[in-house]
Amino acid sequence: MFSRVVIISLLLALTAFLELKGTESFPEISSSLLFRTILLAYILSIFFLILPRRVGSIPLNIYIQSLGDILLITVLVYATGGTNSNYSTFYPLVIIYSVLFLGRRGGLIIASATGLSYALLAHLEFYRVLDPHLFREAVQGYRIGIGVLYARIVIHILSFYVVAFLASFVVEQERRIRTLLAERQSAFDQLDLLHRSIIESVDNGILTVDLGGRIKSFNRAAAAITGLTFHDIENRQLSEYFPEIPPLEALRADHERGSMAKRHFEMDFTGKQGDRMVLGGSVSPLRDAEGVMIGHIVIFQDLTAITEMRESLEKSRRLAFIGEMAANLAHEIRNPLAAISGSIQMLKGEVAQNETNTRLMQIILRGKDHLEGFLKDFLWMARPAMGAEEELDIRETIGDISESLRCVADWHEGLTIILRLSDKPLAIRANKTEIRQIFWNLML
Repeated sequence: MFSRVVIISLLLALTAFLELKGTESFPEISSSLLFRTILLAYILSIFFLILPRRVGSIPLNIYIQSLGDILLITVLVYATGGTNSNYSTFYPLVIIYSVLFLGRRGGLIIASATGLSYALLAHLEFYRVLDPHLFREAVQGYRIGIGVLYARIVIHILSFYVVAFLASFVVEQERRIRTLLAERQSAFDQLDLLHRSIIESVDNGILTVDLGGRIKSFNRAAAAITGLTFHDIENRQLSEYFPEIPPLEALRADHERGSMAKRHFEMDFTGKQGDRMVLGGSVSPLRDAEGVMIGHIVIFQDLTAITEMRESLEKSRRLAFIGEMAANLAHEIRNPLAAISGSIQMLKGEVAQNETNTRLMQIILRGKDHLEGFLKDFLWMARPAMGAEEELDIRETIGDISESLRCVADWHEGLTIILRLSDKPLAIRANKTEIRQIFWNLML
């Protein structure tokens, strides 16, 4: 409808210009009919604008507009010289747009209607029912033959059908291509959705950069790990946020040499909230379907917990190694202590028993006992025995220990042990050796 109004307006402007310039263009009667035809076209355009509100069917609207345009063009051809008019070239425009909206069948129907209209005008002109006003003087005394008439009609009708077939072929090809593109687009959208779902579902952070090092994608896991959002880093340089990632130029050089290896990295990273963490991952070339490198893909994960566990394991391993060395060292020290103890016991019987020698012997033996007790406690801490638990009465254990204390070297007559124990049994489940050691140490 808009194109029709534009064409009519241009035709009106051209006709008015020729009239104002005084150029002999059309006879007076023809110009009058031409202006009335243009006015009728404007009226029909207004009618066509209102028509869709009355007739809801789009194809029916197109048929009505096409037939109206055929009528307008036929009147225009009649007003500007009949079958000699140059405005018959407007007929194919109606056929083409009818094919665009109605398809091949609709285009052939409109082409048939166009051919009938032209043939009817030619017959009415030939038999002088209608007299074309343009070039009336030039055609007086000259009358075309019936053969020329039919040849002209057949040529025009054939041209109308050829235009309809060619337009329908182009339209069908365009629709077929559009359908194919829609199918491909749908398949691509599904593949893209699947790709995005996979990328967004993995627990590892994934980001891609172009050849210039600018960040182009950032999945959900990457945002969760780093605390950044894609909006924060889109089109920003990778080195700005991940400075310790291997240089991309080196990776590009490896790719140009034909190397397919990816580079691993481990780096310290400070999140958006100031959280310090350790990130580890790899950088690989990103290629298109033809194998051309178009960027890089970085896959990373948070290794903070793993790093802490690894450090703790290393610390435990070192402590275990130190404990093993200490236990071996204590074991090696106990052997000389046993030899010293045996030697002192033998010397006590052979050396003259005077007060000084006896005191020195006692000092040596107490020192030996002290070292031996210390080593025994150390070995028990380094390699504690997994003793079995049993039910025992603490009263009996404490009574036995109090009697044993009287035999230690530091016991003297000035010490007194007073026991105030319950009359009821105090039964517990514990390791008998360990509970005795506890009370022995406390009472010492």
